[in-house]
Amino acid sequence: MSDVIKTELKRSTTARRQHAHDHLLQMEEGFRRLVDQSPDPVLICLDGGTIVYVNQEALDLLGASGCEQLIGRHACEFYHPDHREHALEHFRKVETGQNIGLVEGKVIGLDGRMKEIELKGTLTSYNRRPAIHVLVRDITEQKATQQLLRNQEKLSLAGQLAAGIAHEIRNPLTSLKGFLQLMQAHGTGKREYFQIMSSELNRIEGIVGEMLSLAKPASVQFKESDLVELLKHVVTLLETKAILNNVVIKAAYEVKTAVIHCDENQLKQAFINFIKNGIEAMPDGGEIFIHLCAPEDTSYRIVFSDQGCGIPEAQLEKLGEPFFTTKHFGTGLGFMMSEKIIRQHQGSIRIESQLNKGTKILVELPIS
Repeated sequence: MSDVIKTELKRSTTARRQHAHDHLLQMEEGFRRLVDQSPDPVLICLDGGTIVYVNQEALDLLGASGCEQLIGRHACEFYHPDHREHALEHFRKVETGQNIGLVEGKVIGLDGRMKEIELKGTLTSYNRRPAIHVLVRDITEQKATQQLLRNQEKLSLAGQLAAGIAHEIRNPLTSLKGFLQLMQAHGTGKREYFQIMSSELNRIEGIVGEMLSLAKPASVQFKESDLVELLKHVVTLLETKAILNNVVIKAAYEVKTAVIHCDENQLKQAFINFIKNGIEAMPDGGEIFIHLCAPEDTSYRIVFSDQGCGIPEAQLEKLGEPFFTTKHFGTGLGFMMSEKIIRQHQGSIRIESQLNKGTKILVELPIS
C-alpha cells in the first residue's frame, strides 16, 4: 500500500474519530441543557449514588449555594436515617437495570430543613460511563394538604360519633330517669322496673364499650393463619346461639388450607359480627351459608349468606356509617368495626341484598 493511501486512510480515521467525539460532546451538552432546564430537581450519580451533576432546582431542594457542596457526596447522605437503607436499595436495583417505580422518602438539606420527596431513578450515561438519572419531586406541601384533609375527616367523623352517642345514650337515660321518678313518687319499685333499668344500663355499657374499642383498638398481632381453621372455630363459637334461634349454619370450603397474614382475633371479631347479623336477620329461623374459595391466585373469597329480610337498596350505601343500623336494636358500630378490620388486612368487602330474600357479604383477603 502506497504512502499516499496510508496517509489518506489515517486522515479519514482521524476525521471520523473527531466527528464521533464532537457528536458525543454535543449530546452531552444537550443532556446537560435538558437537565438544567428541568422544572424538577435532577441529580446525576455514578457508582451507586455518588453525585456528579445537579441542576439549580436540586441545589434549592438540598439547601446548597453551589454545586461544589453536593458533587462528590453520596445522594443517600441527605436522606433521613429512617429512609436511608431503602434509598440505597433503590439505587442498587436501578444499577442492575430493574424498572423501579416512584419511591417516597424524607431528605434533610444542608440548611437543616426536612422535606418530603418522591424520586425515580433510571439508567443513563454520563461522560461515557453508566450513570443514574435521579428525578426528584418535592411533595412537602402535597403531604401537608393530605394530612389536613385527614384531620378534617377525623373531625367530621368525631362530630358524627358525638351526635350518635348523644342520641343513643339519651333514650335509655330518659327511661332510667322516668323510672327513678316513679320509684321516688311511690316510695318503692316494682320488679319489672328494675329489669328494664338493668337492661337500659347494659345498653349504655355496650355503647360505651364499642366506642372504647374504636378509640383504643387492641394491639394487632399479625402472623400466618389458616382461614379454614379460623372459620371453623367461629362457627363452633356461634352454633349454640344459632340453634337457640332456630338457625342452621352450613359451611363449604373449596380449599383444604387457606394461609393468610392476619390478626386472628380481629378477623374472628369481624366474622362473628357477620354471622350474628345473619342470625338476627332471621327471627323465624333459617340457614346461613359460609363459602370459602380461591377465585384468583392472589386472594381468597369468603361469602356469608343468610335468608333474612334483606336490606333496602337505598340503605346499602349507609352501611358502615356510625350508628346507622337496619335492626330495631344495635348501634351500627359492629359492622363499622368489621369493615375497618377487613380494610386493615388489605382486603375488600361488598354487600349484595334483596328484600325478603336475604343478604350476602363478600369478603376478599389477599393470599399470604
